[in-house]
Amino acid sequence: MSRMVQDAELAQIFAAYVSRQLTDASDVTVSALTRIHGGASRETYSIDLSYQEKGAQIQRGVILRRDPVDSLIDTERKLEFAALRSVETADIPVPRALFLEEDPAVLGAPFFVMERVETGIAAAPFQLEGLDPHRAEIGRQMFQHMGRIAALDPIGSPL
Repeated sequence: MSRMVQDAELAQIFAAYVSRQLTDASDVTVSALTRIHGGASRETYSIDLSYQEKGAQIQRGVILRRDPVDSLIDTERKLEFAALRSVETADIPVPRALFLEEDPAVLGAPFFVMERVETGIAAAPFQLEGLDPHRAEIGRQMFQHMGRIAALDPIGSPL
């Protein structure tokens, strides 16, 4: 079994991985790496990247979702990645899926990377205080997004 890398080592290895994925990028560094707790199916990290690309300094936020050693929920990362890719062209607020890595040798476990959505604040599912004035709008948007997903053409979908 592969050993799990810790945060400082994870940042260094992740920066090297991104350098290999973004062939036009140079001087890739991780300026911040924060574990987001609460997920039962993946270890989730918010990562700030900095790199040079075509003469410009780029700052980019990404989310790393890495398989844990043990999980309460067994989900297929490849399916989750494909689902995100499938709705990229729809008018649905989802992050763009960037990289899927199934080799556990890279970061100690398979993982995928997506862009970080910089707007909004995620609500805790069991703390609904303060949402009452917004319930109707949340419901309207949920069904609007579900309709857009249902209208997608499955031909050629990554799913």
